[in-house]
Parts: sequence; C-alpha cells; structure tokens
Amino acid sequence: MENASKALIIAGAILLSILLIGLGMMVYSKAKGTLDNTGIDDVAVQTFNSKFSDYEGSNVSGSSVNALLTTVVSNNRAYNGDDKSKQVTITLGSGTSLVGNSSFSSGTAPTSTIKVPTAYTYKVESTADSGSGYITGITITKN
Repeated sequence: MENASKALIIAGAILLSILLIGLGMMVYSKAKGTLDNTGIDDVAVQTFNSKFSDYEGSNVSGSSVNALLTTVVSNNRAYNGDDKSKQVTITLGSGTSLVGNSSFSSGTAPTSTIKVPTAYTYKVESTADSGSGYITGITITKN
C-alpha cells in the first residue's frame, strides 16, 4: 500500500510538471509574437487610410466628394516635405469635370483646392501601395 501511494504521488508530480512546462511554453510563444510584431505600423496605416476610405462608394454625393478633395489637399500639404510617399493622387474618370479649376491635371497630387459639381453622384475608388498599405490614389468617376 505504501508503494502504491508513493507511485500516485510521483505520477501526480510528473503530470503537474508537464502542465507547468506546457503553460510556460505557451506564455513564451505569445510573448515572443507580441515582441516581434507590435502592430503599431498596422494601426498607423489604418488611421491614415480611414481619412479617405470613409468616402468610398458607388453612389457618393458631390458634397461628400468635395469634402474628400479638401481632405486630400490638406493631407498633401501636410506631407509636402520629405515624405511625399504619403501624398494622394486624384484621377478623374470619364465624364468627370471640376468646377473653377482648369489647372489641375488628372493623376496628380493636388495641393490647392479643387471641387466637383454637387448636382451629380460619383463613384469613388481608392488604390493602396502594395508595399506599405497606404492609400496613394483615388479615382473619381461621375455616375
């Protein structure tokens, strides 16, 4: 009886040690993944893109497009120095025209105010850089 009791105690100690080793390995792997990828870059990209992606759609009003264009212009002015990679270009699709600004050429990054007529609806699509994930271009097409 004494040997059986000791065997059960030893078996319990072995099971407990295996459980503790497994728990330690799990905590280590989770902590290692957190240290390797902090996620700060992903949050920065998502925050940057949210300024523009809120306006995307196939039936966007002219006033919403003008608000988007104002946001793009202010973004491009903010990144006009060394970090021009975060500037956003505007491309006008077929049939899309601007109001009161004939100097803007489609496919460039505007730094002065541009507007579209508000009487129409527009399709707004964005394109992101495949490497960084930042939105680099917006295409506006009149419906």
